[in-house]
Amino acid sequence: MSIKNAVTSCGYLPLKDRLLVDIVDKGERKTQAGIILPDDDFKDWGIRARWARVVGIGGEAIEYGIELGDYVLLEHGDWSRSLPDAHGNKVWMTTVHKCIARTREFHA
Repeated sequence: MSIKNAVTSCGYLPLKDRLLVDIVDKGERKTQAGIILPDDDFKDWGIRARWARVVGIGGEAIEYGIELGDYVLLEHGDWSRSLPDAHGNKVWMTTVHKCIARTREFHA
């Protein structure tokens, strides 16, 4: 895939199979059984899967059908350092291989 196929709405151009995402699933969560999953504050290792909105797509990631504005469920795991976007918001870098689900609409 060529770099010209990469798409972004945040000022950074992800390469290869990379995605730039804005995490929309923040804060602690309580399971139906009453177990509280604390917010990990994106330190070192995530403790649960999180929903994120795609704001940048590398050229190879386009082959997976992911589009700008899609919501992806990211497996728990390590977080990259955040980057400030053009509006001062934080975005995170991940790979398409850490996505375990995709949807066009997000319902909190």
